Amino acid sequence: MNNDYKHYEDIIHLPRHRSKTRPPMSRLDRAAQFSPFAALAGHSELMEETARVTEDKAILTEDEKARLNARLLLLAENLKEGWTVSITYFLPDDHKPGGIYVTETGKVKKFDAYKNCLTLESGVVVPINDIYAIEGAPF
Repeated sequence: MNNDYKHYEDIIHLPRHRSKTRPPMSRLDRAAQFSPFAALAGHSELMEETARVTEDKAILTEDEKARLNARLLLLAENLKEGWTVSITYFLPDDHKPGGIYVTETGKVKKFDAYKNCLTLESGVVVPINDIYAIEGAPF
């Protein structure tokens, strides 16, 4: 026998201990114990957030505003018609400047002049000041 094991002669041939109360750890979990330490916790998430692209809110011309207001007025006057429209609006980002443009398609359920928004049947609430375009059959 090798001299390195001389001190363990009395236990070297005994069977390995196995717990009766806990299941054996999987190889993946055991390997995870020895994975490298993440010294910069959150660094990869921060890099992903920084790389995420946002857009600036477009400024409408006076003609575009007039066309949009006419469409909003027509929709408000004809809510009972149940027209299906596509509304493109600006959705501000919660974490950085800018946002994205989102298009929702559906029937307008309600106009709220006090809150300055409209609600679609799907429950989506769209601020009127953030609307970029309205498309659909009545237009």
